[in-house]
Amino acid sequence: MSQCTFCAISNTLAMYRWSHAVMYMGNEKTVDSHPVHSIGTDWGTIHDFLYDDHYDWITFLRVENRDDESAERAGNNAEGFIGASFEYPGWGEFESTFSSDNNLYCAELVYKSWISEGTDLRLFGEIYSPFPWIRPNDIYVSFLTRVLKEIAPMPHSRP
Repeated sequence: MSQCTFCAISNTLAMYRWSHAVMYMGNEKTVDSHPVHSIGTDWGTIHDFLYDDHYDWITFLRVENRDDESAERAGNNAEGFIGASFEYPGWGEFESTFSSDNNLYCAELVYKSWISEGTDLRLFGEIYSPFPWIRPNDIYVSFLTRVLKEIAPMPHSRP
């Protein structure tokens, strides 16, 4: 089910390189935590990102040395977060990545889906940032992820 995760780079947040992360569930379906969803964390499709002008690069990542059963359980974990509200670091009274499962942001969804399987996607098991949260870039540079495919530049118009 959950084969990989992907990150997309945003034109507006290029200084952070990767600005968004979702769980790719296969069959073009995603689980995503984003403020555009009325409930925060919800189902989506890969097309939501392929044809969005805010993103100009998508990279599909695979978590290394994990069998298909682990990936499926991580996908099931992501599905379990559907309905959680969106909370972005720095908005309101946000404290840290690990404080609640009821409020998530994009990279936190991916991280928590995999950590439940015993896979810590942080580099060296640490957060390398001056902030107490995990970023999409942290997942990208993790020693446990491998690039499967990159799409750039993005098509931005439907075929």
